[in-house]
Amino acid sequence: MTTPASTQNAAPQVSADEAARSRQALAGLPPHLETLNRTYLENLSRRALWSATECSVWLDQKVSVFLRHDRVRVFAVVKGDHVGMADFVSLSDARFHVDDFGREQSNSEQGPLPNRRTVHAWLTGRLTWIADHGTLPDSESWVPVMYRPDLYRTFVTADSRYRVAGANAVRMVPGHLKVWCSSESADLMLKEGEA
Repeated sequence: MTTPASTQNAAPQVSADEAARSRQALAGLPPHLETLNRTYLENLSRRALWSATECSVWLDQKVSVFLRHDRVRVFAVVKGDHVGMADFVSLSDARFHVDDFGREQSNSEQGPLPNRRTVHAWLTGRLTWIADHGTLPDSESWVPVMYRPDLYRTFVTADSRYRVAGANAVRMVPGHLKVWCSSESADLMLKEGEA
C-alpha cells in the first residue's frame, strides 16, 4: 500500500480530558457513525490522511465522503480503515445520509471531533474521480445541493429545498455550494415536500 502524504496533515494536540470527552461522545453514536468518526479521528491523529493521488487506487470502489472543516482539503474520503483528502471528488450511484443523533450531537457541540462536531452527514457511492484541482460544475447540467444541520434534517436542492436521497452522478467541489447532482438525476430527488 501507499504511504500517506503525512507532510500535508497537521495533527491536533489533544489533552487527556479532550481525549476522554471524545471517547465518550463516540460511545453514544450508532455503530456505523461511530466507525466513520473513529476511523477519521485515528487517521487524523496519526497524520495518516492519504492525498488525492494516493486515493486514486479506490477508483470504481464504494467510498464514503464528508466535508472536512480544517481548511487543508475540503473533503474526506473513507475506504475501510483509510482516509484520504481532496478538493474535488466525483461519485456515481450516490446516496446521501444524515444521522439524526449525530446531527443533534454536532449542533449541541458535543461531538468527538476536535471542533466538538460529529461527522453525521455524508455521501456513499462509487468513486469516479478524485483530485486537488478541477473545474466547477455548470448550472445547466448540474443541480446544486446543500446541507445545513441547523435548518434541515436532510440534504436539499439549493434552489427549491427539495429533499435529496440519491443521484446517478455527484460532483463535490470547493466553494459556497460544494455538492452538485447531475441534472439527469432528477428522478432520484424526493419532491414530495421540503426537508
